[in-house]
Amino acid sequence: MFLTPLRKLIVPCSLILASILLRQYVPELPAVYLQLVILLPYLSLGLALILCVFFHLSRLFAASLVILCAYFLIQTHLQTSLQDDLSLLLYASISFVIPTTILMLQLLPERGLNNLYGFMVVSIIPLQVAAMLLIYLLVPVETLVNFIRQDLPLHPFDSYMMSLAISACYLLVWIVGLV
Repeated sequence: MFLTPLRKLIVPCSLILASILLRQYVPELPAVYLQLVILLPYLSLGLALILCVFFHLSRLFAASLVILCAYFLIQTHLQTSLQDDLSLLLYASISFVIPTTILMLQLLPERGLNNLYGFMVVSIIPLQVAAMLLIYLLVPVETLVNFIRQDLPLHPFDSYMMSLAISACYLLVWIVGLV
């Protein structure tokens, strides 16, 4: 009845739970496997992109592309302290872009990838990047950093990194996805 569609979530939720539980054993892996752990998101998201092209899935393609770009930016630019203003702005941007993109993609219908509609769906990502760059060009960096530090604090609780507003965005995305 009501829970029948939710049965599809058993395998993904089990994999997420297993990855959270097994995360503590990652530092004990040999160096060869640690390199594989770092490359695994690139491989899996690259495979997802290829499958999306093959099956003409524009929404999943855009979501995979956003997550792939976010992972790349985190690995290349966010391996520093968030006390640095540019790192903080990039972290806040990534934290905002991912849930808003996923929310938009959940609300749009799937009409394929190899048409004008698919191009428009995928073009959401560069448009968001351009909007963020425009904001960064128009608003002084100090103003943005002060806004993030005062109005969107990153450590509202001990051991919790994300701001409450961004957490609410993720919760909204999760609820819309379940509905």
